[in-house]
Amino acid sequence: MHFANQGKEVDFALPWGIPHSGDYDLDDLFAWIDHIIQKEED
Repeated sequence: MHFANQGKEVDFALPWGIPHSGDYDLDDLFAWIDHIIQKEED
């Protein structure tokens, strides 16, 4: 919350309904990272 209080956008996106087995959709993960980076560059 510290960053949100400084006017920074804070994204607490979490995968819901996916067990903590580490079997995540890596393409989706990297697309999310690219989206965050692109927003910072704009």
